[in-house]
Amino acid sequence: MAVPYTFSTATGSLPLSQLDSNFSTAITIGNTAVVLGDTITTINNLTLANVAITSVSTAFPNGYLANSNVIVGTTTLTLGSTVTSINGLSLSNVTISSGNVTISNVTTTNVTATTANVTTTNTSSLVVTGNQTLSGGTANGVAYLNTSKVLTTGSTFVFDGTNVGIGTSLPATILNAYNATSAIISLDGDTTTTFRATRYSTDANLSQFIARKARGTLASPSAVATSDIAGGVFFQAYGGTNFRNIARVDGFVETYTSDTNISGALRFFTNTSTTDVTEKMRIDSSGNVGIGTSSPSTSAILDAQSTTKGVRMPNMTTTQKNAISSPAAGLMVFDTTLSKLCVYSGAAWQTITSV
Repeated sequence: MAVPYTFSTATGSLPLSQLDSNFSTAITIGNTAVVLGDTITTINNLTLANVAITSVSTAFPNGYLANSNVIVGTTTLTLGSTVTSINGLSLSNVTISSGNVTISNVTTTNVTATTANVTTTNTSSLVVTGNQTLSGGTANGVAYLNTSKVLTTGSTFVFDGTNVGIGTSLPATILNAYNATSAIISLDGDTTTTFRATRYSTDANLSQFIARKARGTLASPSAVATSDIAGGVFFQAYGGTNFRNIARVDGFVETYTSDTNISGALRFFTNTSTTDVTEKMRIDSSGNVGIGTSSPSTSAILDAQSTTKGVRMPNMTTTQKNAISSPAAGLMVFDTTLSKLCVYSGAAWQTITSV
């Protein structure tokens, strides 16, 4: 019998009619029978391994997947679904570049936020560790919540690693506060209120309270003038509607001549039941003390002035006067035994009598 086809000389497809009946036996793929020459669009019960799907004509149904759910943190996500909240998630080395992000009950490590708006809720359970980077803030600015509860930084509240500045971006001391119109720091308490300065050292130097005065501004200070008040300590008491000044001590610029020639005085004020204090005593730049006068005589170490009062010397008996140890010449007392004013001459007590 002649062989109808010679494979070595075939120039086209091998017709199925030239194959014997064995080639018409179906092949089962999965549970689908496939016969040579058939067109198959569906194969059932087939398991694929190491398969790459390069393209599909329609969306791949989730139902064809063994598991279409993913658990992120403690939240179950279904493929194709939209999720706005993920719980129980730890983030590490994350960059939030844009958009609005809410962090709630999340532990974060090394998080960088660039242009994103990050909102935190339940901050008592928000733990941030590592070196966090925030772009868009102010260098050295201390982060705080503004009136809109937005985390904010600025140049009026800064910490440079050593010094804290309030109202200034360049703090010169551990705590440096500045306000151009009213720089007041209040310390209030219902039980005990104490301002305390302690110096620990091996030398004899002191703790200091310094009150300073300059004219001009912080950026451009200028010299003081005669009669400026360099600083003062006020004592106030509450009268029922307001706190009233009851006493005051201040440092007074007695005379300004030059940067190296400024004389000063100490002034003491009290309140005798008026609305404010008045000066009662002054120690001038020469050390002269004036009581009842703001201009003590240059020839008097003590100048006491009054039109209703006198100066009273220490009152004591003759026995007490004679018991004074090493009295200085010129020492004066009033002897109540003699009812006389006595002065020590340097050698003995002399009694001042009327002529």
